[in-house]
Amino acid sequence: MLKSLRRAPLGLVSLMLFSCGAGMAREPSAEPWPQISKEQLALKDNPAEPGASAMILYREVADDDVKGFGTNVYCIKVFTEKGKEYADIEIPYIPKALELEDIRARVLQPDGKVEDFNGQIYDKTSLKFKKRRLQVKAFTLPNVQVGSVIEYSYTARWRWKEPDVLKHPADYIFKEQWTIPAVSWDIQEDLFTRRARFSLRPLPNAPVGWTIRAFPNSPRPQQMLPDLRYVLEVENVPAYREEEFMPPEDATRSRIHFYYGVGGLPSSEGYWSSIARVRTEDIERFLDKRKAMENEVRSIISPGDSDLGKLQKIYARAQQVRFLSFEYEKTDKERKKENIHENKNVEDVLKHNYANANEANLLFIGLARAAGFSAWPVAVSDRANTLFDREYPNAGQLNALVVGVHVGSKDLFLDPATLFCPFGLLPWGENGTKGISLGGTSTLFAATAGPQSSEAIVRREVKAQLDKDGNVDGTIHVVFSGQEALIRRLGAYQTDEAGRKKELEDEVKGWLPMGATVALTSSPEWEKAAETLEAQFSLKVPNVVTRAGHRRVLPLTICQGGAKYPFESSQRIHPVYFSYPYQEIDQVTLQLPGGYEVESVPEGRKVNAAFATYNTSYQKKAETVEFERRMAMEGIWFRTEYYSSLRAFYRSVRSGDEDQIVLKTQEVAAKK
Repeated sequence: MLKSLRRAPLGLVSLMLFSCGAGMAREPSAEPWPQISKEQLALKDNPAEPGASAMILYREVADDDVKGFGTNVYCIKVFTEKGKEYADIEIPYIPKALELEDIRARVLQPDGKVEDFNGQIYDKTSLKFKKRRLQVKAFTLPNVQVGSVIEYSYTARWRWKEPDVLKHPADYIFKEQWTIPAVSWDIQEDLFTRRARFSLRPLPNAPVGWTIRAFPNSPRPQQMLPDLRYVLEVENVPAYREEEFMPPEDATRSRIHFYYGVGGLPSSEGYWSSIARVRTEDIERFLDKRKAMENEVRSIISPGDSDLGKLQKIYARAQQVRFLSFEYEKTDKERKKENIHENKNVEDVLKHNYANANEANLLFIGLARAAGFSAWPVAVSDRANTLFDREYPNAGQLNALVVGVHVGSKDLFLDPATLFCPFGLLPWGENGTKGISLGGTSTLFAATAGPQSSEAIVRREVKAQLDKDGNVDGTIHVVFSGQEALIRRLGAYQTDEAGRKKELEDEVKGWLPMGATVALTSSPEWEKAAETLEAQFSLKVPNVVTRAGHRRVLPLTICQGGAKYPFESSQRIHPVYFSYPYQEIDQVTLQLPGGYEVESVPEGRKVNAAFATYNTSYQKKAETVEFERRMAMEGIWFRTEYYSSLRAFYRSVRSGDEDQIVLKTQEVAAKK
């Protein structure tokens, strides 16, 4: 199903709604279908993307903010059996935010026959989170064949009231520069688009601006008379392709975001300065309980503590509060029964001993300031979801908050409001990202420190025995450090002990060769803000040996036995984007069975790239052989022109992981 997400204004906030549209000033009840030519109906393939299952012949999107409705039209040509899947149509919407109506659909058969859809349309929940839910209108078009053209359209009406500040701007004195999000157009769909037309009839009382994202050499929307509608027509838009290790969709799918300026279209710096000023004022009011903070600090720190020691104790105190934001399953009724009230300031956080969202970070700031430190909040983009674009005046990009604190000659960035996050570490989406400083510095724009591979390590130590039948039996001790530990702790938080055990065992089993069995023998400390997460397993790996006469050949890269190596494709569309730099360290000690000895081991590998290293070493002894493997990836972002170098590195890693040792029986040795 092809989906287009939009933002539409509702008062002074933006709601996530879905893109709608269908032609210039066409009313929803008008005939929606465009003319399909004989040439289009006769198409057997897409010349621009040969072998594609389908393509969009025509797409039309029109939004009307004056009347509060929009329509979508899709015309999809089916080329293959797989393309028939587009007959299953889902139109997403958010209840109480918009209403879908006037849904129409039909099929043009290859012989030109038209079959209108008169079947059942179902309403079902697609996604539910807390009070919010995403619904879809779903239906299936019958009799779709290879060569058919699928057409459907719908109208959406969004519920909002034009803000008075836009209706009567002269009545307001503008001290701030800010915007109200309007519609967004997804220019790029999951199918190749031969031709598309977008239009927006804007509100007449506010200046309109737009930002073009991930759409190089895009034509600019043109404003047309008589209703000052913005129109954009495009042709031959490539399909949006997902690739492994790519940046967030928000930064890679071609989009145009419209917005209304309040009191004029703001400059980039003017807009973000206004956002910083307003947010700082709100935060400072929440922090304005100096005496309560000083009293608490006296019970936390000691006079002999170093500055770093003081901060660590304050950090630990901030993490002692109950993190309500991580209790996803709690209902409003359950919270009301517990008599949970809103925290109006940091003193309330201490009294109630619970925190919502970023209140634990604000508590940390209040305590740190009371202890004499310079500490301030920094609003950033969580790069797991989006990349900050200062030219796009939408504060919704700033979806995370971290704390900056000055210690000695440097600034630290911390996030005690993230459950189980140890001191000195930021969740990876907040590490190496950008945003704005909310007081505390003279610089408006801010960036957190870049991540290091030493902050994300998986260390595996295998001690095992090989029997004469070629089976391995032993133990594996695993230590996850930094990001690797935090990610697994957060992922396991809402899971019971049995579920946690299964997830860990499945993960370790996935590292090993086919047929391996794994059992957790020592459970980690899950609910602890520690740097590491450790676990012990027993393991059995059958048939690791290949027989070659009286010799036995086997790999010692046991923990890469199930590895799936990335970047097999020689072509790349998007930049390569790793979540964070990382290290893998493997140490294997293999006890040989009686009657066997090591005949030869590989020389080992040393691969040193500008962005990564890979090293292996082997050591043979009388009855054992030892192996060590170290890999470190230092980069997180690689433009497409560097893809071949990155791919070559991973091919070298794969080659090294396939190295094998050769064993011989004592009978063979005696014959020599």
